[in-house]
Amino acid sequence: MTAICSRCGATKERPMASCAACGHRPSGDERLLAYLLSSHHLSDEELDEAAGRIIGGDPIKPPPELLERARAHLGPARMNEEVPEDPDEELPVGKLVGIVAACLLLTPLFGLALWWSWRSDRPFMAKQALWSAAAGGGVGAVAWLAMMVIQAQG
Repeated sequence: MTAICSRCGATKERPMASCAACGHRPSGDERLLAYLLSSHHLSDEELDEAAGRIIGGDPIKPPPELLERARAHLGPARMNEEVPEDPDEELPVGKLVGIVAACLLLTPLFGLALWWSWRSDRPFMAKQALWSAAAGGGVGAVAWLAMMVIQAQG
């Protein structure tokens, strides 16, 4: 999938991703335009034409019908999804402790699932989730081995 940055006209991998050229990340209603400027909606030729218009300084003003179609496709959850402005933003300590606790008490797969879902949009948070899964799994494995040793001795 490809998309065009609505601010500078550069090509990017995903519509909601930050632009590598200018750093712009769509938020709020800008996500509608980001969706419309992607291969979800336009052909490669149309994307090239839109990029040329943006680079040339022409404003992209889609008709209300297209914006409503994009809103219906994205749905309210995607439109209101909280995405950090900085993809390298860190997890707050409370959430990090919660992830470690969930990995320890439930399964390290919890941290792996977070890593998988954040790996492209939030790479630093993804790395923290992966380390949390490793820590929770490691502590859980040590506790399990200790219980096995105690059981074998008793």
